[in-house]
Amino acid sequence: MFGLGYAELFLLMGTVLVLTLVWQGWRARWVSVSREWVTDLDIDDVEDVLRRSFAAVPGTTWRSQPDGSWVHTVRRVPFWAVLLGVFTLPLGLLLFLVKETADLHVRLFRDEQGCRVLVVGRTPERTLNALDSWLTRMAKREAV
Repeated sequence: MFGLGYAELFLLMGTVLVLTLVWQGWRARWVSVSREWVTDLDIDDVEDVLRRSFAAVPGTTWRSQPDGSWVHTVRRVPFWAVLLGVFTLPLGLLLFLVKETADLHVRLFRDEQGCRVLVVGRTPERTLNALDSWLTRMAKREAV
């Protein structure tokens, strides 16, 4: 194919794989969160939307706590494990068993103006951006 041998094709595919892994690792950064929003929605509506939104994300769990709060847990294989695993095949496949875990604690309070949402923990940046976008659109004011 186009005068390329197996060695060149293997090198080309390996380069594409490494670039893809680097891009994915850069894109999936963890961020620490400690924010509070106040929305004019009812607490039950906010809880329902958050539960459905977070539970739909693959690789995550959304579970309630005895104190009435919720915990969103994300588990994934870290970027370094994927990169080392690919370059040290076949024994490197064991590195895919390594997992990172991050918990995001979400607590809802009734407020005289609606619902107060307190979020504390660690989560992927995309999750925080989606949560911030949704809650900011719904917020009357952001608590300081």
